[in-house]
Amino acid sequence: RVLYSFVIMFCCLFTGASPLVAYSARPGKCVISAVELLHSTNHIAGDPLQVTETTYPKLAKRFSALFPEAKEPKWRLYKGVFFVRFSQPNGVTDAVFTVTGKLKYAITELDETQLPVTVKEALHNHYPLHKVFHLREIQIPVNTQYMVVLHDAAGYVTVQVSDDEVRELQRLEKINPCGQVNQ
Repeated sequence: RVLYSFVIMFCCLFTGASPLVAYSARPGKCVISAVELLHSTNHIAGDPLQVTETTYPKLAKRFSALFPEAKEPKWRLYKGVFFVRFSQPNGVTDAVFTVTGKLKYAITELDETQLPVTVKEALHNHYPLHKVFHLREIQIPVNTQYMVVLHDAAGYVTVQVSDDEVRELQRLEKINPCGQVNQ
């Protein structure tokens, strides 16, 4: 299920959208069950609500513990799953929780300066001539991974990084305005 979630995250990485995603428990069945992909908090699917110690105590407590510096959380409830978008010092985060406060995933847009040193070193070791084009941090209950789009004069490379492990997911060639592939 984690791999299928990363495929969806990868698609959202290119579109700039944040996913409202649910996946099937059956292997090989990944389903986008959201009404839409998010571009701003005004477009989050589901009913707006306030999550407080009184209304959803377990959820509020867990959210505060995981994201103590969260500012202006905007909560939505859709089909029994809680979606929240909020600001924190390292960027804007979209997260998904169960009613009991279990984090399903959280995605934060970062800039290169916010990458951990081990991730920067791994990227540099594998792609010394590439620059970071776009990146997102993806927290899932078992670990934190980074989806990074790198680029050089010839094209783009999308990689998944976990600690010092780098896995290449896709390569795209850059095409100049005349329709020719850059060398």
